Amino acid sequence: MQALSLSATGRDTGCNAFGLTDADLAPRTITRKRLDATKQLTVVPLHAGAKLSEALASEVWKLSGDGTNAARYIVFCHERNVAEEVHRDLVKRTGAPDRLELFVGGRRVYEREQAAVLLRELGYIAGSKAAPENLPSSLLHPPGRWALTSTPTIWFLTSSLWERMVQRLGRVNRRGERSDTRVVVVAGPKPDKLEDEIWDAWSKAVQSLPPLPKGGFDASPGAIRARKFAAGADPELARILQAAVTPEPLRPAISRALVDAWSMTSLQEHRSP
Repeated sequence: MQALSLSATGRDTGCNAFGLTDADLAPRTITRKRLDATKQLTVVPLHAGAKLSEALASEVWKLSGDGTNAARYIVFCHERNVAEEVHRDLVKRTGAPDRLELFVGGRRVYEREQAAVLLRELGYIAGSKAAPENLPSSLLHPPGRWALTSTPTIWFLTSSLWERMVQRLGRVNRRGERSDTRVVVVAGPKPDKLEDEIWDAWSKAVQSLPPLPKGGFDASPGAIRARKFAAGADPELARILQAAVTPEPLRPAISRALVDAWSMTSLQEHRSP
């Protein structure tokens, strides 16, 4: 048996790893197109005394032209209660609860499959060519579903460590088909359980990305990859990127599956995976 480490964020393990070749990085290749996918990242600070959910809803509403722009919007929140508050706020602003979907919590297989079908038909699956103006009315007003119409994809989150942010950025304009994709991060207050050093490093890691002429930062996979390689010759950048990620746990995470395994009395030996 051989164990392999697979990571979307490239945590530095000090070991050799498979990577892209010169052929992959050649112009006009699919890989190059995805590496250069447009992701204009803007960080909006949360002002003192402001409520995070209200700030998130306001950013969505502003970018939608007060609900007049045909666009797909995705709102990522770090906590479920914040997502619920943003959802309620936008329901009031739009006056159309059937055009918004609160997609949180566990779902059965049937419900997940139905959601996947709807997302594909509404153009939310990578590679989909669905345009909102060409959708049948039955899809534009499905009871209890998303308000999906589109050009840019708008992404929000409260707070996130570097590797979580990179994972979510990867879900925006994944195939590089669009040139107008925007990502807005509403940076809320530092979570109580998060160390000051990690929070400060996250902010510096974002600011280390290349600035764009129209404002914001270049958050494409290629730009993030270039920062990682640049850290090899820049000790300070390497320190920032390393400090911005979640510290690697010393012990296996206590998950339900692990506890269930430990509680089995029929096992001759009890070991951590």
